[in-house]
Amino acid sequence: MIEKLPNYLEDFICYQLKVCFKASREIKMNDKWYYQPRYALGNALKSSPLYSYLYQNLFAPASISMDGKQISPPSPLIIRVDNPSRFKLSKGEEVDIYITIVGADKKLVLDFISFIPEWESYNFFKDIGLKYCSLQVFNPMYNNFSNTISIEKSAITSDYFYRNLTKWNSFIEIQFLSPATIKINQTLDRNISFSTLINRISGRAMDFYRFCINREVQIDKYFKSESGEIVVNGSLS
Repeated sequence: MIEKLPNYLEDFICYQLKVCFKASREIKMNDKWYYQPRYALGNALKSSPLYSYLYQNLFAPASISMDGKQISPPSPLIIRVDNPSRFKLSKGEEVDIYITIVGADKKLVLDFISFIPEWESYNFFKDIGLKYCSLQVFNPMYNNFSNTISIEKSAITSDYFYRNLTKWNSFIEIQFLSPATIKINQTLDRNISFSTLINRISGRAMDFYRFCINREVQIDKYFKSESGEIVVNGSLS
């Protein structure tokens, strides 16, 4: 058991937004569309008259040189579409999109919030008639979304996760905010050891911290789980 989390977990910080769009007419979709909002977001950011700088700062960070190698940083934006299995929307039906922004730069978050209404004018949204409706920010103190919370009080830190710890149980459920692919020896497998899963997640958190939160601080020793337990998850892909 570890007594203190490594700094890339202890000092982790992010913000979460809930963006609502509404169908302006009856909509039918013939194929999977969960990835379409992200594609439209990239084009909208690149074309924004005031916020195009967010494309490289949030959506697609440029590669950087580190330890003599060119490395592509992870995108600080994590996008999840609520109920993407729908292929038909009634007129007036709402579609919620959850966006997690990893990082501590409040100006980036505030500018991204100001940009959001421009999203509806591109690609997927424009083509099918989804119109921007509202935006709310997650309130970590009350564990809900609000349209009145200040950006200073909406940062999700390790303190939030400490407050929401659950008692140890024989089952652990891990929900990914976006589609996740985990390969073992270059092969997708429905059986994955607990240690492998936790180590992959821990490594991802370390990358987020190193590239999106604080590039100047020396990262603590990489946390590794030694458990050999097997997790069987039929929805893992």
